[in-house]
Amino acid sequence: VAMRTLNDILDHSKLEAGQLDLRIGSYRIRDDLEKNLEMFAPRAHQKQIDLAMHIDGQIPEVVEGDSFRVGQIITNFLTNAIKFTPEGGEVSVRFLKESEDTTSIGLRIEVEDTGVGLTPKEQAKLFQAYQQADSSVAATYGGTGLGLSIVKNLVQKMGGKVGVTSTKGKGSTFWITLPLEKPDIIEKETATTPPGLEGKNILIVTPNATKAQNIQTILTGHHIRVDVASGNDALGGFLGQEGGPHYDVVVVDCRARDHGVVLGMVPDAVHAKWGHRNVVMMATRSQRKGLPLALDQSFLPELVTRGRLLYSLQTALGIATAPAKVQKKIVIQQASAAKILVAEDDQVQQALLRSQLTKQLGYQDGNIVFVERGDLVADQLARTRFDLVIMDGHLKDGSSLPVCEQVRSRWTDLS
Repeated sequence: VAMRTLNDILDHSKLEAGQLDLRIGSYRIRDDLEKNLEMFAPRAHQKQIDLAMHIDGQIPEVVEGDSFRVGQIITNFLTNAIKFTPEGGEVSVRFLKESEDTTSIGLRIEVEDTGVGLTPKEQAKLFQAYQQADSSVAATYGGTGLGLSIVKNLVQKMGGKVGVTSTKGKGSTFWITLPLEKPDIIEKETATTPPGLEGKNILIVTPNATKAQNIQTILTGHHIRVDVASGNDALGGFLGQEGGPHYDVVVVDCRARDHGVVLGMVPDAVHAKWGHRNVVMMATRSQRKGLPLALDQSFLPELVTRGRLLYSLQTALGIATAPAKVQKKIVIQQASAAKILVAEDDQVQQALLRSQLTKQLGYQDGNIVFVERGDLVADQLARTRFDLVIMDGHLKDGSSLPVCEQVRSRWTDLS
């Protein structure tokens, strides 16, 4: 918390002084957006909040922008949404294509919650520095009141807009619009459908419209047919329908039981109707513990990402291959002996990085070297074989970018 507060103050000061520079580069926007949201899934689950996202299928795979600052904005909105939403509520995040021309797209990000909501008077103060909705907020929830001011300044610096709609006692929707450039050379990618899934029919059972929309967008992009049942009545309609499509897999949101779906009866009902028990449950780890054994075959986290969804369908159909993350774990375990060079001139950040690298990631403390000036990076690399270089993008001597370019051109095997 102290580090986040310090970073907020530093960012606010740089923005006010016009000294915060954007780092524009090409990045895979869907992967980035999914990773940003996955970080918040455990926090949402602790409060039994239903966290859902939808990424518009018309958003290109690769865009140009400052991915770190876009992530910072999303982090701020999500932190507030989860903080001010009571247990059992909902937080939905939508990434939408608002406009497009030959060189750019307009991205709209919406974070909607069923939290405490805001009066018009409270909304008017939101994006001012060191201001919170009312005097009781800081005492009850904490915070500096800087986050939304930083968001506003960042969005304006990127040429976008920011706003909020809210009703006291019902919830809020915070939104931004951002212009993002298309790369000069656009990667032509076709969505590769995993083996055995193309042409399948999938039935989704969820009361959450955002989840349903996200799953439909992902699957239809892979030539997979999708229908949605929002609750028990709708599911009963599909099960009782004469004729109709044969569904190869049924994906059931664990929260559908709050809408009359008896989860334990689903596999037998599916078997009686379509001759199989290919059921995927959307559930958190804690929710899985209370489910009937008949459902213990294939699971999908509540926050549905493209890779996990497709893999869970393959698992249900018995055609899945070993997931890639198994290989990643092996790499991480072997990386503990790697030598790391860190260029960072802030003592607090050095201590934080050392703690994260050694205690959280398992790297050996004796294999981590810190330097405080850019010119010392090349000196160290000339004397010692390092596996990884971590650079502060804002070294006080202004050498960050030139040194990065030098390292990349001379030591091409480094990460």
